[in-house]
Amino acid sequence: MTAAYLDAHVHLTDPAFDSDREGVLERAADNGVTGFVLAGTDPADWRRQRELARPGWRLAFGFHPWWAAAADDAARDLALAELGRDVPRASAVGEIGLDHAPRMDSAARARQCTAFVAQLALAKAHAKPIVLHVVRAHAEVLALLAAHGARWSGLVHGFNAGSDIGARYLALGLDLSLGAAAIAPGRRLARALDELPRDRFAIESDAPSGLPEPARVWDIARALGARWGDLPERVLERASARVRDTFGEGWAR
Repeated sequence: MTAAYLDAHVHLTDPAFDSDREGVLERAADNGVTGFVLAGTDPADWRRQRELARPGWRLAFGFHPWWAAAADDAARDLALAELGRDVPRASAVGEIGLDHAPRMDSAARARQCTAFVAQLALAKAHAKPIVLHVVRAHAEVLALLAAHGARWSGLVHGFNAGSDIGARYLALGLDLSLGAAAIAPGRRLARALDELPRDRFAIESDAPSGLPEPARVWDIARALGARWGDLPERVLERASARVRDTFGEGWAR
């Protein structure tokens, strides 16, 4: 049976949930949220996803740019080799991308780029959607995407940029996943919400680092509904349909 509502990006395997994972899932289900796209970070997380997986979860395996930045060449190559073995049974490659926060020096950014390009190649080779993590690096990510493929499938996680950047991702085939920033958007994101097609937005909790847990995707749906003059249920239904288009049908309740 198809899930009612979907959380487009969540870290359900995070150890922060170990003491109350069942409660988190029960509260989500009580609020109609029964499907989840998980976000992969590193080999240990991929293993936790495989161990904890259950119906309604879409597993995503990716070498997150934070981990890529910290890994030496040997550790990166081992992780990418493991990822290559895991990708065929994953629903997506992610989260991957570039994070150019001030703490990342030029060497860390170079390591991120090497890992990102390798994972784009894996996604293309296995025809998998991608889940992007992009911080202060939209121009670089868009250039790399264009250089390695004319069309992509997947999501830009935690989208918080302007309509011009958003339109460029949409043109490549990617959708925009809205997190907590959409509850009280800044000027750039507000313009994107007003100017870009509403059926190309997904909604994510990014729990536990974004919103506390998946049930809180309703906070985003209510804020967007108020902005757009729409019912929150309709907003979350439309966003969930976008996720199904990307990650397939057959979400179990």
